[in-house]
Amino acid sequence: MPTLAAEDLVGLAHTEHAPTPLGEGIYAERTTDATYAELLARARMLLARGESVVLDASWGTAAARDDAAALAEATAADIVELRCEAPETVMATRIADRTRAGTDASDASPEIARALAARADPWPSATTVETSGPVEATLSAARRAVRLPVR
Repeated sequence: MPTLAAEDLVGLAHTEHAPTPLGEGIYAERTTDATYAELLARARMLLARGESVVLDASWGTAAARDDAAALAEATAADIVELRCEAPETVMATRIADRTRAGTDASDASPEIARALAARADPWPSATTVETSGPVEATLSAARRAVRLPVR
């Protein structure tokens, strides 16, 4: 399945690091807007071919979510909105662990995660999935929300 990351739009490899503060580089508003626009354009193409898509992103603004909902309506696709949530301490530990392990190209820091969460628009239409527990519990909750059989 094709993936898209902000790195694609700024000419970086997915494994290349380019840490910047929020509001700059890959965290600049124009880069975020371009990433979401490309994500939705690719989703439109796949949906037109009858494929299912998962749009994994922060979806921090109501405007971006409205664009996704409009795409779902235009393509007669079902939309299931999941908002993953974990306590800040869990997120900070996970970010630190993956940074130390060197297995993730993300440049998100605990500070960026905190700032993104603080400025996120309310998302009342989403089902919140608690992600601080075991992966199996998170997957079961997500599958229930999407109405897939729980394994």
